[in-house]
Amino acid sequence: MEIMNWVLIGVIAFVVLIAVIMTIVAWRKNKKTNSNPENQKVDDVVEIKGVRYTEDQSIVEESGEMRVSFGKEDIVISAHTTMKAEKNGKLMPGKYTVLSTAEDVEKFNVRLGKFVRECKHGDVIVLAEGDEITPTSHTIILR
Repeated sequence: MEIMNWVLIGVIAFVVLIAVIMTIVAWRKNKKTNSNPENQKVDDVVEIKGVRYTEDQSIVEESGEMRVSFGKEDIVISAHTTMKAEKNGKLMPGKYTVLSTAEDVEKFNVRLGKFVRECKHGDVIVLAEGDEITPTSHTIILR
């Protein structure tokens, strides 16, 4: 019976080792894919009266820098300003990408309802009917 216990421990250790290796490989592959500027390249940026507009709506320039240009459907919310998601309102319920307007700020806090959540440039949030959103530290863009 003692041999069976050691065999079982060996099999479990092997399975855990394989799971850890697969997790690390998947994480590295995902990191390479997301950090590749070619995957998020901005094309055809047009500047009109000091405001950058683009058809592409990507959030990374050709050089790989995180930049934001405004689109026609974008919603800009200033810090400490609350907006409520309402049907037929300026901010409608749905799925949005949260973007920072500050070039050097990649992480920022946003109050969703009663709770403050740390968001990163490019995170996706879903707002339901009646949900309130308030940027607590920086102006944000909802795309």
